[in-house]
Amino acid sequence: MILNRTRSLRRILMLSSLACVVFCGIALVHIYMVVPADDGYVNSDIQLARIDFKQPLETEEFDRIEGFVRSQHGVTQTYFNKNDRILVYAFHNSQQNSADVFRALSQNTPFKAERFIPSQESMKNGCPVGGERSASLFRRTGKFLHKIFG
Repeated sequence: MILNRTRSLRRILMLSSLACVVFCGIALVHIYMVVPADDGYVNSDIQLARIDFKQPLETEEFDRIEGFVRSQHGVTQTYFNKNDRILVYAFHNSQQNSADVFRALSQNTPFKAERFIPSQESMKNGCPVGGERSASLFRRTGKFLHKIFG
């Protein structure tokens, strides 16, 4: 009876250890594939911004607003969450800034909108790739893997 428990415990420990090794291996492969080989951070000047609309909008108005923002110099992508009336857009912060995009939208369209400005706390806890601690760990791990395998 005790021998069977010991064998079962060993089996569970072996399978758990194997699962941990496999999952760690998958994570390392993912980091290796995602982090570029050079030290430069890809798209480091891309920034996201958000505009909240305070009134109901028609489909044509969604398209008009999204097209206007997309046509602004430096804006690369737009996404309109029509259910919540939230426009999210990406732009090169070396070419554009969110205040100018919002100002141009406010001056050229009649829609009531508010520029979303995150708190300092939420800006510190942003994207895991761009965050202070996790980005450096992420990049250091990727750089280390590229030295070994690249």
